[in-house]
Amino acid sequence: MIMYISKKIKRVILASLTVSSLTLLPMINSNSVDGIDDNVKVPVVSTASAEVTNYTGVGKYVMNDFEQSETVKQRAKQKAIAHAKDQAVVYIESYASSINARLTKDEIFTIINNEIEVVDVQYENVSDEQEGKNNGISQATVTVSIDTDSILNWLKRDYQDRMNLINQDRAIQQYIDENNEQVEKLKQQYDAATTDEERSAIKSEFDQNDNNFLMIQKLEEGSKLYYQQDYASTAEFFTSIIKTNADSYWSYINRGNAYIKLNKYDDALNDYNSAIKLNPNLAMAYLERGIFYATVKKDYNQAIFDFDKSLKMNYYFAEAYLYRGLAYAETKNYRQAVSNYNKAIAINPDYAEGYNNRGLIYRQLKQYDKAIVDLNKAIEINPNIAEAYNNRGVAYDELKKRDEALSDYSKAIELNSDYEWAYINRGTIYAETEHYDEAIADYAKAIELNPNNAVIYSNRGRAYALLKNYDAAIADFTKVIELNPDNAQAYYRRGMCYKKLGDNERAEADITKAKELGFNS
Repeated sequence: MIMYISKKIKRVILASLTVSSLTLLPMINSNSVDGIDDNVKVPVVSTASAEVTNYTGVGKYVMNDFEQSETVKQRAKQKAIAHAKDQAVVYIESYASSINARLTKDEIFTIINNEIEVVDVQYENVSDEQEGKNNGISQATVTVSIDTDSILNWLKRDYQDRMNLINQDRAIQQYIDENNEQVEKLKQQYDAATTDEERSAIKSEFDQNDNNFLMIQKLEEGSKLYYQQDYASTAEFFTSIIKTNADSYWSYINRGNAYIKLNKYDDALNDYNSAIKLNPNLAMAYLERGIFYATVKKDYNQAIFDFDKSLKMNYYFAEAYLYRGLAYAETKNYRQAVSNYNKAIAINPDYAEGYNNRGLIYRQLKQYDKAIVDLNKAIEINPNIAEAYNNRGVAYDELKKRDEALSDYSKAIELNSDYEWAYINRGTIYAETEHYDEAIADYAKAIELNPNNAVIYSNRGRAYALLKNYDAAIADFTKVIELNPDNAQAYYRRGMCYKKLGDNERAEADITKAKELGFNS
């Protein structure tokens, strides 16, 4: 919803099944300055010319004489769009390959289902001889378009957000398949019926099935709003569905996901609870709630309980293993974390997030070579994961391979220009190699992205001090103290800057305060 991958750190991802992904603690560099560690290393596209491509699909729907004409048209249109989507799959796969992106089938279908636009639709009625009866056939011909930029936009989304969309798409497709199967079953029963009473009962079921069909279309519409990141409209949309269909557990989940994005956490939890109450055997509902407890409430025991429940419903639920691994990692139970990542990877050998997260655990355990192997694999599977480059950069940094680390941090920034911790990490390398101006520029960008991170001001203040720009350094250390009044190091460093400027009174006051807070130079 850090990653641990979906996590960029300090909760840089709220992603989440809409929630956020767990956040990894900042990694502190082993080198200390002034007796205090302060250089945080936080582990945590290709481009091609965009183009819009059109596809034409044809769908036919054989109708009974009692079916509503408008619903019949929509069923024919649905089949025509499915035909066009099948053609788009090959194109999307080819384009993704051309930019070195490996997408799963689920990802491809989710992109197409949400990005495809119907630019034209034509209907016509034809007849067909079938078993001696004239059955009307509604035929729809659609022209759809899809923009290849949609792939690049997809790759920029955080992992949990992508999983939310994939799971929504899976649920909708399951509903569609079940609805179509029921239609065919009811048609056969109607043709075999011998009395008006039987036909009337079947027609009533058919009417209900049509209502379900229209509801599915609404779920598709709401899912697209979430995909477009219009979370307020998404919440309003699913609220309208719940008002008319209080048993729509997927609507509660989808609205809960939107509420997370809107920081309405109590409302989100209520919705996840409602979904579980309506369907106690829904693995996804427990997964969503578990992620909520892990990322919002930081209640890892409750999160693990929910992930356990999810896996009892679906033993082969790779995402549940991934997030249970995250929860174990947050409680420093690294053995269990690795075990869960192993299971996630065993279920899905192309699970880039699993390799990324396991690599982070190895880094935590100072097994840097093993960490790099896993992060290499994550990048091989998906060369567009900024977090994996940043995380590998941290591992290289620990091995004193600064050139490789610098390259990886730069690649992470290339892929995600808003990646706060990649700027911090690259800035730290610049500072360590005495490229202070470059370091200050990176820290400035990180501050622009997160003006409340005391670590950045501390690092930039130190760089200013080394450039003898003591006034700027004092301003940064003052900001650190504003954000963290108990930061002994900031008082000490500010005091030393005052001393350099000849302001001995302030210098002595700050150094004394630093010692009171436990600083020992």
